[in-house]
Amino acid sequence: MRVKNLFMDKPVIICIGSSRVSGDSLGPLVGDELTHVYNVDAYVYGRSDWTVTALNLNDIYNYITKVHKNAPIIAVDACVGKLSEIGKIKISMGGISAGSALKRNFTRIGDISVLGVVCESATDNLSALMSAPFDLVEKLAKRASKHISQLLNSPGFSEFSKQKTDFYFESAIASSDISEALY
Repeated sequence: MRVKNLFMDKPVIICIGSSRVSGDSLGPLVGDELTHVYNVDAYVYGRSDWTVTALNLNDIYNYITKVHKNAPIIAVDACVGKLSEIGKIKISMGGISAGSALKRNFTRIGDISVLGVVCESATDNLSALMSAPFDLVEKLAKRASKHISQLLNSPGFSEFSKQKTDFYFESAIASSDISEALY
């Protein structure tokens, strides 16, 4: 039982995506950055060498909710959007429905969502994700990682993680320009 107590306060970051599809590689790239560059004090699931994809998402999420029962969960994923949104990062309260661009039905995951708009929504979103420029995805991953690291280190995050309200979260991100386009 003591082992479970170690997990209670540390946040969990689940970085969803496949490193085999350029537009979908945002999650694993963010996981790499958070682990290797920022060395965040959080449990990071999903990196380039160990991805969280449609094949294992439900199993990993079930594991996370059992082992990290009281931890806030930040879900990171790539998404499609309007042409004017490409290159932007969307951070919001509430989880994400991974795979919705591909018409897949997954359980809503997380308390905070971090979405990077990697390409324009199309009739064939898989082709759109496959043709997303990798350099754009890489830049988005670096920015998203920076913002997540800043959020985790903000004074209000510990209160947010205990109360699971958006009060401190909103004030923590208001000082940074999270929706600035990369180009």
